[in-house]
Amino acid sequence: MDKLKSESNSKDLLDVIDPTVNALINLDEQTILKGRQTVREIITGRLDDKYYKKVLNIKDPSSILQSLKDSKKVENNVTHTSVRAKLHQLKLQPNEAIGDYCKKFDNIVTEYENCDNAVPLTEEEKSSAFYQAISNAVPEIRAADLIHRKTAKTSITIDELKSFLLELEADKKTDVTQISQTNPTANQA
Repeated sequence: MDKLKSESNSKDLLDVIDPTVNALINLDEQTILKGRQTVREIITGRLDDKYYKKVLNIKDPSSILQSLKDSKKVENNVTHTSVRAKLHQLKLQPNEAIGDYCKKFDNIVTEYENCDNAVPLTEEEKSSAFYQAISNAVPEIRAADLIHRKTAKTSITIDELKSFLLELEADKKTDVTQISQTNPTANQA
């Protein structure tokens, strides 16, 4: 979608697919139709045959995009309920890189927020889901949360959790490096 918006914007046609963008004033009907056709060609030119057949007879670019979104949702069985369940089922694995896990978590949150009829997640809900997902793999987080609540008198935010985890991961990598450098015979075994 970003590439489509970027290309449409470079051709001054972003208003065709984004209703929040104001169209150029005083355009004649011929120019408007030509712009819609150009955006339609940009969209359909990137589709494989399966999806192209679904939108073949749709002329309006916005309608094409909506049809593609609907098709994708049906294929993936994506509802806000299923995505919310996926968010709460996601758990940090013991040897998983924190950065990779954070990306997965953020992608699921974005997927949820893009669902129709989804009630927006509060920062507290995101933080709670993130905390629950990492607490078994990183027991140190419980102590950090307790200290934070005692000193700051507030719950720890998701950004603070991520920051703590990244720092902890970096410290552990540093410790492993220092141990292997101070004990070179351990590496020769």
